[in-house]
Parts: sequence; structure tokens; C-alpha cells
Amino acid sequence: IYDKGTAELAEAILKHREFLTNTGGLEKRQKERVKLELMETIEGFLKDFIHEIDKGDYLAKLIDDLVRGKTNPYSATLEITNRLAKDLCQLQSGDKVGKRSV
Repeated sequence: IYDKGTAELAEAILKHREFLTNTGGLEKRQKERVKLELMETIEGFLKDFIHEIDKGDYLAKLIDDLVRGKTNPYSATLEITNRLAKDLCQLQSGDKVGKRSV
């Protein structure tokens, strides 16, 4: 409040930062933050993809096939991931994702 210990605190912060830099801790923390951000971005993309395919009858058909025993969860998951791969190729070429029929 009255600038008591401010210089000491600033010096301690700088020493800690120097320690983290010299020991690789700073880079490790940065990598952890970037990894978390990347994982959250991937999760968001996948959730958006699932919501997009849920808008039509694609996901409903897979669920019906699961209930009727025409497929199994593993095969249905592979079908969805194959669809994702195809949609990613379309995305790279500028087409809309999730809008085509299967």
C-alpha cells in the first residue's frame, strides 16, 4: 500500500523468472498452456462437427442402425471419423463442412 517491499517483490519476481528461464520451466509452462489451448480448440471443432451432423438425419440413421444391431459402436465411430476426414478435405478446398449427404 505504501510502496513497502515493492522493490523486494519486483526483485523476487525477476529472480524467479530468471530461474524458470534457466531451468526450462518457463518454456515448459508455455508449452503446457499452448497444448491446453490446442486441445480446447480441437475439442470445440469436434463438438461443432458432431452438432452439424446431428442437424440432419446422418447421426439419427447411425443411432437407428446401432439400436437395430446393424452396426456396432466401433464401426459407427469409424464411419463418423471417416466422414470427418472427408469434410476436412472439403474444408481445405473451400466447401461447406457437414452439408453433403452420405
